[in-house]
Amino acid sequence: MPYPRPARLVGFAIENPPTAANGLYEFQDETGAWIRLHEAICTAITYRPRGSPSLVIDFVFDHPDWVPDGLRLGGVVRLRFDRAVVTAWLNDGAEPDTDNIRGGQISDLSWDGEARFMMSLLSNSIYFTATSVTLEKPS
Repeated sequence: MPYPRPARLVGFAIENPPTAANGLYEFQDETGAWIRLHEAICTAITYRPRGSPSLVIDFVFDHPDWVPDGLRLGGVVRLRFDRAVVTAWLNDGAEPDTDNIRGGQISDLSWDGEARFMMSLLSNSIYFTATSVTLEKPS
């Protein structure tokens, strides 16, 4: 089944949404607060390829100078990619279907403006497709 184009964005700023030019590395949430993922640490990557496939990535803001407006110190920003299909996972030995892989510092999270994404971390590079991405702040 073909993916809808472009991937649906939920929880992001309507006036200044992420684009292929700026990706999901720095963006505004629906309140207008800037989220700069390079100022956070990726603490978990959870890929569930079966059933309703998803890729969930958690980022923790643990430095007082880098916490986005509306988030507390140590707060989590979660990106949930629905109907996710990992097309390549280049890593330090962890299997792509392993739950809660620590990612470390992020260096890029690009989006082609359609349904393809690429995330580069200290120990992993993940290439994947998804029909939607939802920004969540669970804490």
